[in-house]
Amino acid sequence: EDMATAFKRGEDAGGLAPSSAGWGNVLERVEAFLETGQASPALKVMPSSDRVIFLPTGCFSIMRNIVERLDSHTVILADFSSLPDVQIEGRNAPLVSQLDDTQQTDDSTHHKPRDVSTYLVATGSADIFFPTHFDKLLEMYQSVMEEQKPEEKREIGKALACHVRTADFLNEYGDIDATTTLSGYNPLLEDFTNTRIFTASSRHHQHL
Repeated sequence: EDMATAFKRGEDAGGLAPSSAGWGNVLERVEAFLETGQASPALKVMPSSDRVIFLPTGCFSIMRNIVERLDSHTVILADFSSLPDVQIEGRNAPLVSQLDDTQQTDDSTHHKPRDVSTYLVATGSADIFFPTHFDKLLEMYQSVMEEQKPEEKREIGKALACHVRTADFLNEYGDIDATTTLSGYNPLLEDFTNTRIFTASSRHHQHL
């Protein structure tokens, strides 16, 4: 099973992707184009936001290598589930942030971040953030597990792989008192609210 097939199962749920339309139909059209070299009429009239798709091939490779090479594994991943004001067109498009020219004051130097509309920037000149669609990440992991470990297929489910808001994860496993400031503010819970944590484990390890 290839990466696109593993990633396209079902429809989007929860609105975590930049577009709420289903991935399945879009990727079926793209797969047909890659196989035949011919764009179907449906592909030609796709919304502009669907004509460019950023597929998480690196993530897929990591998941496949973990499952293939580590029979007993536990995975904990944290990432952005959505990103604001993305300037680049396309599904799962990245946010590219550069620093403007230095603003020098009497006693300090300041750089102002600026989002740009292309990822074709000089190496090291920008931070490039891709959003992670965690529902699809879960399906990807399960699909790879079912392909590589068919004997464990029945044991894969929400009990062995899930994703939660970062604040919920830290409330359960973190030391909240130690990270709360005197004012009551806790950066671990209140900053980066657009992040989630994915956890998964093989049947040889008990899930978190």
